[in-house]
Amino acid sequence: MVIEKESSSLKKLFDVLNNAGDGLYKLYKKTESISGQLPEIIAILLYNVLHIVVSIFHEPWFDEAVAWQIAKCASVKDIIFTLPHYEGHPPLWHLILLPFAKLGCPYEFSLSLVSCVFSGLAMALLIFKSPFPRIIRLLLPFTFFLFYQYGVVSRPYCVMMLAFVLAAMTYESRNTKPWLFILSLMLLCLSSAYGIIMAGGITIAWLIELFKEEKFCLLLNKKRTISLLCLLALAILLILEIFPAKDTYATFSNNTPESANLFVRLLYVFLALPADTCITDTFSADASLRYTYLPMYSLISGVFVGILIWTAVFNFGKRKGTILQIMIPYCLFAAFAAVEYMYLHHQGIVLFLFIFWAWISCLSNAPVEISAEKETSVILTSLLRLFGTAALLISLYWGISASVHELSYVYGIGKYEAEFIKENGLDNYNIMVGYTNYYEYDDEGNMTDKRIGSDFNHCSFPDPVLAYFDRNIFFNLNDGADDMAYTFHKVADEEDCADLIAKWREQGAPDVIFMPPNGSVGYGKYVESDISAVYEGITDISDYTLVYFSPIKKIWKNTYSVRYAEIYVRTDLAEELGLERPDL
Repeated sequence: MVIEKESSSLKKLFDVLNNAGDGLYKLYKKTESISGQLPEIIAILLYNVLHIVVSIFHEPWFDEAVAWQIAKCASVKDIIFTLPHYEGHPPLWHLILLPFAKLGCPYEFSLSLVSCVFSGLAMALLIFKSPFPRIIRLLLPFTFFLFYQYGVVSRPYCVMMLAFVLAAMTYESRNTKPWLFILSLMLLCLSSAYGIIMAGGITIAWLIELFKEEKFCLLLNKKRTISLLCLLALAILLILEIFPAKDTYATFSNNTPESANLFVRLLYVFLALPADTCITDTFSADASLRYTYLPMYSLISGVFVGILIWTAVFNFGKRKGTILQIMIPYCLFAAFAAVEYMYLHHQGIVLFLFIFWAWISCLSNAPVEISAEKETSVILTSLLRLFGTAALLISLYWGISASVHELSYVYGIGKYEAEFIKENGLDNYNIMVGYTNYYEYDDEGNMTDKRIGSDFNHCSFPDPVLAYFDRNIFFNLNDGADDMAYTFHKVADEEDCADLIAKWREQGAPDVIFMPPNGSVGYGKYVESDISAVYEGITDISDYTLVYFSPIKKIWKNTYSVRYAEIYVRTDLAEELGLERPDL
């Protein structure tokens, strides 16, 4: 009976996909029959209009705010030479934001404008210049990563998106006009540390191809050789520039045990990750891959879909002669992601690579023939159409769902908290932003309540609030310095912490606490100790009144994770200001 129900469900699923596939095919035929470029013009206008509308409702989150605060407060010298060792990325994004931030332009508007320019240009080129079927060109820009995650959310990945599109456009003429292609790869390098890896992999594949065709004569093309040497020089300089400092968080584990062992991480990045860009959601926790538990049932489904994707890629890439162009950069990225560093929002970088590869493969003149019997060929074609339909529809659904959630919920801590602080004059008082406490873990990897240390440099979301102020309102963030009103990713050692404790004690206990240490256990109820590591005699939050509480919903695909923004005021001061505990 159970088997019959399952087979019936599968049949319904295939019927739905078949009908959707038929509908897309009819739409494909209709769009292809329209002469001129009216569909393309409508698509890019719609993309930009929707981008602006959704961005109006978007509250920038921590990473968006940190980049803005660095651009606003840090010197050009620090942005170029010091901060990359702590940020882990080239300084291009900070330099792009710098004129807007230094001139006092509106924070949210400026971020959205810059992102809209880069992502809008990238999508315009994709819509008008890519070799994909028209229906793909018209729908792809509205998928989750291309529209929401790397469009509405303002990060340097919009620059990376443009760089990949430019690289795909100039790929065919890479040997006759090498500078155009090399400049695209240079922009890719400047966009992100992952961009350096991807550009390196694409270049290695190119060099292998050249060596096969020209042997050692490849050096005789002076323009190409000089441009490649310039790319190498830039890559080396950027690697030296972003090489992590010894005291940055990138090299610090804070005693947290790895939730996913190396084998599981390798299994995920090499097989399941491509599926996560368009169909599955194996890795969905807002944390580093190294410290994320991947459910086995989810991992298995991701690996299965990933194998299907790689099977199609290998077959198509082999016939088109482009297999190296995807495998080398992908393997370099995957190895780095598994061994060193990868967060949830980095998944879409893989999608960029696949789009680049599909673009250059479509431009290849090599014929694609399915070497199978006619009946088998029909089945394979149907399966590919079903799979493609599912991938496109799910990606579009994620994009629509994320946008609807953005219109409905508060995405990032900062905007409304800053308004509350201003309206009640709390910025005139001594405000502490919560720091980080570290705890022991038991044998099963669960965090205990035994604190083993604190890091007073690592504060909880100060930048998203400070982006709405023209000074540093938190006395414990970088010693209250206005020219360092941003998170500086330097680990505070014991000596640093001792000095900070001494300074803070001299100032007395804070009047206001924004995002107290330890984080919320739920609805304003805290674990045993909040600021006792600094102020002796204060062992819990009972000396303060919770005066602000708001759920924050960090959107991911068709769901979101919830955290809470909280502000506490010293009880006697809260009474004086007429602030009361909100209903929870």
